[in-house]
Amino acid sequence: MGFLGSFLIVTSLFILFADLFPKRLGMATPELLAIRVSQPMAVCMTLMRPLAWFTAAGQTRCFACLDCPHCAMTVLRPVTSYP
Repeated sequence: MGFLGSFLIVTSLFILFADLFPKRLGMATPELLAIRVSQPMAVCMTLMRPLAWFTAAGQTRCFACLDCPHCAMTVLRPVTSYP
């Protein structure tokens, strides 16, 4: 019973804060939200670029080890357009 209750509470809070809350903010003030979020997103993209490269390189090596040459050809292209 406790598991079910905690599952429902956590799921409801996740849906509220990850889906409904941002949508309502975006509908209410889209321009202001875009201006406030664009700079932190650019910083996060810059900081996460090595992680993205590392995971893409690992994926390519895994597919190469599995002898799947057409899968190993995938190239991670960097995002070049910033706000």
